Amino acid sequence: MTIQTTTWWTDRRVRWSILAAAVLLLAYVELLWIGAFPWGHLHTGDTDHLVKGARTALDCIGDGIWLSCGHIKGSPNSGVFHYSMLQYLPAAFFLALGASEAATLELLARMSVVAFAGSFLLIWSALRHQPRLAALGCLALLGSAATYHATSSFSEMLAGMLFLAAIVAAGTRRPILILLVFWIATLGKETFPPFLLLFGMLAGRDEEDGLLPPARTLLPIIGGVGLGVASFTAFNYFRFSSPWNLTSIQPELVTPTWPLRLEFLAAQWFSPAAGILWFWPVAMTVLIASAVVGVLHVIRKPEAFANWLPVMALLSGMLAFTAGLSLWFSPFGWISYGPRLAAPLLPAAVVVCLRTVGPEILRFIDRVARKTTLVAALWLALMLVMWPQLGSPWAWHPGIQALMAPTEDCDDSVAVYEGDHFYDCVTSFMWRTSPWVIHRVATTTANGATTGRLMGAAAGTMLVVVIVRPRVGDRRDEPAITSAHQNANET
Repeated sequence: MTIQTTTWWTDRRVRWSILAAAVLLLAYVELLWIGAFPWGHLHTGDTDHLVKGARTALDCIGDGIWLSCGHIKGSPNSGVFHYSMLQYLPAAFFLALGASEAATLELLARMSVVAFAGSFLLIWSALRHQPRLAALGCLALLGSAATYHATSSFSEMLAGMLFLAAIVAAGTRRPILILLVFWIATLGKETFPPFLLLFGMLAGRDEEDGLLPPARTLLPIIGGVGLGVASFTAFNYFRFSSPWNLTSIQPELVTPTWPLRLEFLAAQWFSPAAGILWFWPVAMTVLIASAVVGVLHVIRKPEAFANWLPVMALLSGMLAFTAGLSLWFSPFGWISYGPRLAAPLLPAAVVVCLRTVGPEILRFIDRVARKTTLVAALWLALMLVMWPQLGSPWAWHPGIQALMAPTEDCDDSVAVYEGDHFYDCVTSFMWRTSPWVIHRVATTTANGATTGRLMGAAAGTMLVVVIVRPRVGDRRDEPAITSAHQNANET
């Protein structure tokens, strides 16, 4: 993307709005670090097993065992367990330093807070030349279930930050940096490689490049992803004596029918219990707006591929990623709050969308901002949809209780090996609205949740001020992320 030189810092009103938003975001993060951390989701089950697996891995390394650690031949399981390689690296490091398993879980959660804060910085770095788009990207992260992950020992926040870092690195066009960051980001999930390649190519290209970035950007992206694949393949040999993650590819864990897979796919986006629409509402709005812009470009000028192909490829990639999750028996990553497995890609998807079609989205916002009543209605709607997420670090537990509230035939003891009964229970849980997870979290006031919501709402309000504030000076002077479509119109 071609970025014009920015002048926003010279406008005092805009400058102070941005600084106020930054201070309030910092205060919210500090509140997470101090006030929400005691209530964070540490003992998730999966992360407890992860730490035990990291301990087993260290024991094997100490004994000189580099193949089939904790694995019995013929079994799909390993004593190291089946989680992504990225999660083991900090866990093993903390254990090697002498931390207990309980302390390691706490340190993993602390890393999540840092990753949450780092994600805001990366969003700003990616969109810093256009503060309104940067504020919109930060708002999408703030008003999401990422706040829950920020105090959880799950690795989704760390994986999401590294995925976002890879996208930012691709825009720098520095080959060594790109290679290293894409290598590390690939370790986040074994399903990441094709999507890192897609997102990286979209983020690394400029309108002068055509559809692909130059070789000095593309080759390090491919090399970094390749190194990541080689790394987690070697790790699979270490724990399974196989290039594959044998636990995750068991036939019993694959969603059995196509109608059920399609239902899972729809639920990834729209389920009241864990859908992206409800738990990442601002991000979902950005994706929908980007889809509308892409479709309009196709209708108006289908031969101009550079105008619509990047954003449509990105959205197709997000759809493909969630479709892949729908092939698994637990597409949301339950038991947790919100769509855990889809969460790492969403911040990066929002940033690439804003870099690609951000000017069109801002033009729509400008039309809305002409009327004070519409701005007030927009602010109120945003606060309503963000309210549950702003308090989720303190109030996630009642939400998970609502999610797994037992019925006559179903409770959290139902296992995938029960076949049709298990899937009947999953579909029942993911579509019900009574009890409704979002409502339970939004109305919980325990543990200081109200204070967290108010601080988050203040930060969100200042971000809205930055987004809808009138343009700096004359409209012709506003920094913009120009597109080939805009240049053609000006010509």
